[in-house]
Amino acid sequence: MKPLKGKVALVTGGTCNVGKGIGFHEKLEQFECPSCKKIWLIKEVYDSHKGYMRDCSILNEKKTIRINLTLNLDVSLPEFDDLNSFEKINKVEIPDPNPQLEYSKQKEHEFKLLISKINNSATDILIGYAFWNIDDLKLIQKELNVSGKNISGVYLPSITRREKILEQSLKEYAVHNRWTDYPPGYIEQQFEKSSDNIESIKNELKNSNIKIIEI
Repeated sequence: MKPLKGKVALVTGGTCNVGKGIGFHEKLEQFECPSCKKIWLIKEVYDSHKGYMRDCSILNEKKTIRINLTLNLDVSLPEFDDLNSFEKINKVEIPDPNPQLEYSKQKEHEFKLLISKINNSATDILIGYAFWNIDDLKLIQKELNVSGKNISGVYLPSITRREKILEQSLKEYAVHNRWTDYPPGYIEQQFEKSSDNIESIKNELKNSNIKIIEI
């Protein structure tokens, strides 16, 4: 959209100042600033003390989409109930129009679907089970950089949640260990690996703009 013929506007400090020479009784609806290229919605307003004035606002200013990802957390958890403005979906629930049957390429294919889902989202988005380690996060952010997007926050399982899972797993192992192939101490080792993985993620992100939330 081009500037209206014969009309001049200066954009300074986020405010569109329309010159007095335009004439207060002539209605303007849209104006493209030749400097910043933003589309301004301009309407005439009347003030009993000041007379007619121009009320200007940006029409095509893009909203920053918040992108939140979780590690091993389902988006249906009650802790996410207050994220009312967010689309919520687990990675495995993202529709796949072209399923990748070759196992060696499955992870790469899943990440492409995830990136496509984020890039096509018109609202804030929360994706569950989106990554497993810091390398996954770096890969996702690298792909998002292409479209000028950034990960806003990551949700990690808290130590309290993980200890409850450990306790439950040990109880189940005590009952069923005779029918499993897991050696003694296997569950504790997996708990330690999970804890080390989370600490690695937190250390990598502590100086970044990505918010870390443990629930």
